[in-house]
Amino acid sequence: MSFGVHVLREFLRNRCQVRAAGLAYTTLLALIPLLAVSIAVASLMFDVKKPENRQKLSKGLEDMVNYVAPALGLEDSDGEAQRVKVAGDILTFVGNIDFGAI
Repeated sequence: MSFGVHVLREFLRNRCQVRAAGLAYTTLLALIPLLAVSIAVASLMFDVKKPENRQKLSKGLEDMVNYVAPALGLEDSDGEAQRVKVAGDILTFVGNIDFGAI
């Protein structure tokens, strides 16, 4: 019993709840640049302006948004328009990047 009390006391003393929340927040923020880099690399391999490539990437982005952020509630059929809009916005952004300038 004393071991459990000791663990709980140290957990609270070290503010583990706050640290866990900070870690979750930082991880979520780190996913956005990772997504941007992934899409940029994919756009180097595929021409994003071609409709068939754009459709494949869009479908992959929609699936990724559902997997990464299920709390957005976009996995049902009501969220389909929003998923398509998010994927389209990301692909438009990537399509506007001038890789020659990088």
